[in-house]
Amino acid sequence: MIVRAFEDQLLLITQSDHAALAAQIIAAWRRDGLPTAPRRESVLLATRDHDNGWEAEDRAPSIAPATGKILDFIDISPEVKRRVWPRAIDRLRHDPYAAALVAEHAITVYDRYRLDPSWLDWFGYMEAAGASALDLAAPLTRDDVRRDYPFVRLGDLASLTFCNRWTADQQFGDYQMSLETDTRLIIDPDPFDGATLPLTIAGRHVSAKPFTSTDEASAAYAAAPMLTLHGTAVGASRRVSPSQP
Repeated sequence: MIVRAFEDQLLLITQSDHAALAAQIIAAWRRDGLPTAPRRESVLLATRDHDNGWEAEDRAPSIAPATGKILDFIDISPEVKRRVWPRAIDRLRHDPYAAALVAEHAITVYDRYRLDPSWLDWFGYMEAAGASALDLAAPLTRDDVRRDYPFVRLGDLASLTFCNRWTADQQFGDYQMSLETDTRLIIDPDPFDGATLPLTIAGRHVSAKPFTSTDEASAAYAAAPMLTLHGTAVGASRRVSPSQP
Protein backbone atom coordinates (compact mmCIF):
# COMPACT_ATOMS: atom_id res chain seq x y z
CA MET A 1 0.00 0.00 0.00
CA ILE A 2 1.13 3.51 -0.81
CA VAL A 3 -0.07 6.00 1.81
CA ARG A 4 -0.07 9.57 0.58
CA ALA A 5 -1.11 12.45 2.84
CA PHE A 6 -3.89 14.36 1.13
CA GLU A 7 -5.15 17.47 2.91
CA ASP A 8 -6.40 16.17 6.30
CA GLN A 9 -6.91 12.64 5.02
CA LEU A 10 -4.97 9.85 3.37
CA LEU A 11 -4.97 8.59 -0.19
CA LEU A 12 -4.36 4.83 -0.25
CA ILE A 13 -2.97 3.58 -3.57
CA THR A 14 -2.56 -0.13 -4.21
CA GLN A 15 0.76 -1.51 -5.30
CA SER A 16 -0.88 -3.00 -8.40
CA ASP A 17 -2.24 0.40 -9.48
CA HIS A 18 1.16 1.99 -8.90
CA ALA A 19 2.76 -0.76 -11.03
CA ALA A 20 0.24 -0.19 -13.82
CA LEU A 21 1.29 3.47 -13.86
CA ALA A 22 4.95 2.39 -13.93
CA ALA A 23 4.22 0.30 -17.05
CA GLN A 24 2.45 3.25 -18.67
CA ILE A 25 5.56 5.36 -18.14
CA ILE A 26 7.88 2.71 -19.57
CA ALA A 27 5.56 2.09 -22.53
CA ALA A 28 6.16 5.74 -23.48
CA TRP A 29 9.97 5.48 -23.02
CA ARG A 30 11.74 6.39 -26.27
CA ARG A 31 15.38 6.04 -25.21
CA ASP A 32 17.89 3.25 -24.65
CA GLY A 33 16.62 1.10 -27.52
CA LEU A 34 13.41 0.10 -25.73
CA PRO A 35 10.91 0.91 -28.54
CA THR A 36 12.47 -1.76 -30.79
CA ALA A 37 13.81 -4.12 -28.11
CA PRO A 38 12.98 -7.77 -28.89
CA ARG A 39 11.95 -8.38 -25.27
CA ARG A 40 9.93 -5.18 -24.87
CA GLU A 41 6.63 -6.97 -24.13
CA SER A 42 8.19 -9.03 -21.33
CA VAL A 43 9.75 -5.87 -19.89
CA LEU A 44 6.36 -4.15 -19.90
CA LEU A 45 4.70 -7.20 -18.34
CA ALA A 46 7.31 -7.36 -15.58
CA THR A 47 6.87 -3.64 -14.91
CA ARG A 48 3.07 -3.86 -14.84
CA ASP A 49 2.92 -6.99 -12.65
CA HIS A 50 5.97 -6.62 -10.44
CA ASP A 51 3.84 -5.78 -7.38
CA ASN A 52 0.93 -8.15 -7.92
CA GLY A 53 1.99 -10.17 -4.88
CA TRP A 54 0.79 -7.29 -2.67
CA GLU A 55 -2.90 -7.63 -3.59
CA ALA A 56 -3.98 -9.51 -0.45
CA GLU A 57 -2.10 -7.09 1.82
CA ASP A 58 -3.58 -4.07 0.06
CA ARG A 59 -7.12 -5.32 0.67
CA ALA A 60 -6.41 -5.57 4.40
CA PRO A 61 -4.20 -2.61 5.40
CA SER A 62 -1.83 -3.21 8.30
CA ILE A 63 -1.66 -0.76 11.18
CA ALA A 64 1.10 0.17 13.60
CA PRO A 65 0.17 -1.28 17.01
CA ALA A 66 1.50 1.72 18.93
CA THR A 67 -0.17 4.46 16.88
CA GLY A 68 -3.00 2.88 14.88
CA LYS A 69 -1.68 4.47 11.70
CA ILE A 70 -1.97 2.60 8.41
CA LEU A 71 1.42 1.28 7.36
CA ASP A 72 2.78 1.82 3.88
CA PHE A 73 4.94 -0.60 1.88
CA ILE A 74 8.10 0.86 3.43
CA ASP A 75 7.11 0.61 7.09
CA ILE A 76 5.20 -2.69 6.93
CA SER A 77 6.80 -5.68 8.65
CA PRO A 78 9.71 -7.57 7.07
CA GLU A 79 7.59 -10.74 7.14
CA VAL A 80 5.06 -9.15 4.79
CA LYS A 81 7.79 -7.77 2.54
CA ARG A 82 9.33 -11.21 2.17
CA ARG A 83 6.15 -13.13 1.43
CA VAL A 84 4.78 -11.03 -1.42
CA TRP A 85 7.56 -11.71 -3.94
CA PRO A 86 7.24 -15.49 -4.36
CA ARG A 87 3.58 -14.84 -5.24
CA ALA A 88 4.53 -12.32 -7.89
CA ILE A 89 7.02 -14.68 -9.51
CA ASP A 90 4.56 -17.58 -9.45
CA ARG A 91 1.90 -15.47 -11.15
CA LEU A 92 4.32 -14.74 -14.00
CA ARG A 93 5.19 -18.35 -14.74
CA HIS A 94 3.51 -18.00 -18.17
CA ASP A 95 6.34 -15.58 -19.08
CA PRO A 96 9.46 -16.87 -17.31
CA TYR A 97 11.65 -14.01 -18.55
CA ALA A 98 9.28 -11.49 -16.95
CA ALA A 99 9.42 -13.60 -13.78
CA ALA A 100 13.23 -13.45 -13.86
CA LEU A 101 13.06 -9.66 -14.16
CA VAL A 102 10.75 -9.44 -11.14
CA ALA A 103 13.07 -11.65 -9.10
CA GLU A 104 15.91 -9.30 -10.05
CA HIS A 105 13.78 -6.36 -8.95
CA ALA A 106 13.00 -7.85 -5.55
CA ILE A 107 16.65 -8.64 -4.91
CA THR A 108 17.70 -5.15 -6.01
CA VAL A 109 15.22 -3.13 -3.94
CA TYR A 110 15.93 -5.10 -0.76
CA ASP A 111 19.70 -5.31 -1.20
CA ARG A 112 20.14 -3.23 1.96
CA TYR A 113 19.04 -6.31 3.94
CA ARG A 114 21.61 -8.57 2.33
CA LEU A 115 23.64 -9.01 5.54
CA ASP A 116 20.62 -9.32 7.86
CA PRO A 117 20.49 -12.96 9.08
CA SER A 118 16.68 -12.97 9.01
CA TRP A 119 16.76 -12.27 5.25
CA LEU A 120 19.37 -14.87 4.23
CA ASP A 121 16.87 -17.61 3.36
CA TRP A 122 14.76 -15.13 1.40
CA PHE A 123 17.69 -14.02 -0.74
CA GLY A 124 18.62 -17.63 -1.36
CA TYR A 125 15.06 -18.43 -2.41
CA MET A 126 14.73 -15.41 -4.68
CA GLU A 127 18.06 -16.03 -6.39
CA ALA A 128 17.10 -19.66 -7.01
CA ALA A 129 13.64 -18.65 -8.28
CA GLY A 130 15.16 -16.11 -10.64
CA ALA A 131 17.67 -18.63 -11.94
CA SER A 132 14.96 -21.25 -12.48
CA ALA A 133 12.79 -18.76 -14.37
CA LEU A 134 15.74 -17.76 -16.53
CA ASP A 135 16.47 -21.41 -17.32
CA LEU A 136 12.92 -21.68 -18.68
CA ALA A 137 13.52 -18.53 -20.72
CA ALA A 138 16.60 -19.96 -22.50
CA PRO A 139 18.42 -18.97 -24.61
CA LEU A 140 18.09 -15.68 -22.70
CA THR A 141 20.83 -15.14 -20.11
CA ARG A 142 21.83 -13.07 -17.10
CA ASP A 143 23.33 -10.54 -19.50
CA ASP A 144 19.86 -10.00 -20.96
CA VAL A 145 18.40 -9.53 -17.49
CA ARG A 146 21.12 -7.00 -16.62
CA ARG A 147 20.39 -5.14 -19.86
CA ASP A 148 16.61 -5.06 -19.47
CA TYR A 149 16.07 -4.78 -15.72
CA PRO A 150 16.83 -1.03 -15.51
CA PHE A 151 13.59 -0.32 -17.39
CA VAL A 152 11.60 -2.08 -14.67
CA ARG A 153 13.33 -0.10 -11.95
CA LEU A 154 13.03 3.22 -13.78
CA GLY A 155 9.29 2.76 -14.28
CA ASP A 156 8.88 1.72 -10.67
CA LEU A 157 10.86 4.68 -9.34
CA ALA A 158 9.09 7.22 -11.56
CA SER A 159 5.67 5.98 -10.50
CA LEU A 160 6.64 5.86 -6.82
CA THR A 161 7.95 9.41 -6.95
CA PHE A 162 4.63 10.62 -8.34
CA CYS A 163 2.34 8.45 -6.20
CA ASN A 164 4.18 9.13 -2.92
CA ARG A 165 4.76 12.81 -3.66
CA TRP A 166 8.42 12.34 -2.83
CA THR A 167 10.14 15.71 -2.69
CA ALA A 168 13.74 14.44 -2.68
CA ASP A 169 15.36 13.78 -6.05
CA GLN A 170 15.47 10.09 -7.00
CA GLN A 171 18.39 8.64 -8.95
CA PHE A 172 18.85 5.38 -10.84
CA GLY A 173 21.63 4.88 -13.35
CA ASP A 174 21.90 7.92 -15.59
CA TYR A 175 18.41 9.18 -14.76
CA GLN A 176 17.22 11.62 -12.12
CA MET A 177 13.57 12.17 -11.22
CA SER A 178 11.95 14.95 -9.24
CA LEU A 179 8.59 16.56 -8.66
CA GLU A 180 8.42 20.10 -9.98
CA THR A 181 4.96 20.42 -8.47
CA ASP A 182 2.69 17.89 -6.76
CA THR A 183 1.46 16.78 -10.18
CA ARG A 184 4.41 17.35 -12.54
CA LEU A 185 7.15 14.71 -12.69
CA ILE A 186 10.45 15.67 -14.30
CA ILE A 187 12.83 13.01 -15.68
CA ASP A 188 16.36 13.95 -16.73
CA PRO A 189 17.48 13.14 -19.40
CA ASP A 190 14.20 13.30 -21.28
CA PRO A 191 13.00 9.77 -22.14
CA PHE A 192 9.89 10.95 -24.02
CA ASP A 193 11.43 12.83 -26.98
CA GLY A 194 9.86 16.09 -25.85
CA ALA A 195 6.38 14.69 -25.38
CA THR A 196 4.20 15.23 -22.31
CA LEU A 197 2.90 12.01 -20.78
CA PRO A 198 -0.40 12.23 -18.87
CA LEU A 199 -0.40 10.46 -15.51
CA THR A 200 -3.49 9.21 -13.72
CA ILE A 201 -3.68 7.25 -10.48
CA ALA A 202 -6.70 6.41 -8.33
CA GLY A 203 -6.82 5.60 -4.66
CA ARG A 204 -9.21 5.39 -1.75
CA HIS A 205 -9.70 8.51 0.35
CA VAL A 206 -9.75 7.58 4.06
CA SER A 207 -9.51 9.40 7.33
CA ALA A 208 -6.07 9.98 8.79
CA LYS A 209 -7.38 8.98 12.24
CA PRO A 210 -5.80 6.11 14.17
CA PHE A 211 -7.46 2.71 13.77
CA THR A 212 -7.93 0.25 16.61
CA SER A 213 -7.52 -2.90 14.51
CA THR A 214 -6.71 -4.25 11.07
CA ASP A 215 -10.40 -5.17 10.69
CA GLU A 216 -11.43 -1.56 11.33
CA ALA A 217 -8.85 -0.27 8.84
CA SER A 218 -9.95 -2.83 6.24
CA ALA A 219 -13.60 -1.88 6.62
CA ALA A 220 -12.76 1.82 6.29
CA TYR A 221 -10.69 1.08 3.20
CA ALA A 222 -13.46 -0.99 1.57
CA ALA A 223 -16.03 1.74 2.19
CA ALA A 224 -13.84 4.70 1.23
CA PRO A 225 -14.64 6.78 -1.87
CA MET A 226 -12.26 6.75 -4.80
CA LEU A 227 -10.20 9.80 -5.67
CA THR A 228 -8.24 10.20 -8.90
CA LEU A 229 -5.06 12.23 -9.18
CA HIS A 230 -4.02 13.65 -12.54
CA GLY A 231 -0.56 14.85 -13.49
CA THR A 232 2.10 14.79 -16.18
CA ALA A 233 5.58 13.42 -16.74
CA VAL A 234 8.00 15.37 -18.91
CA GLY A 235 11.68 15.52 -19.69
CA ALA A 236 13.96 18.06 -18.04
CA SER A 237 13.88 20.21 -21.18
CA ARG A 238 10.22 20.93 -20.37
CA ARG A 239 10.98 22.14 -16.85
CA VAL A 240 9.22 25.40 -16.03
CA SER A 241 11.65 28.27 -15.49
CA PRO A 242 11.35 30.07 -12.12
CA SER A 243 10.70 33.25 -14.09
CA GLN A 244 7.66 31.73 -15.81
CA PRO A 245 4.25 32.25 -14.25
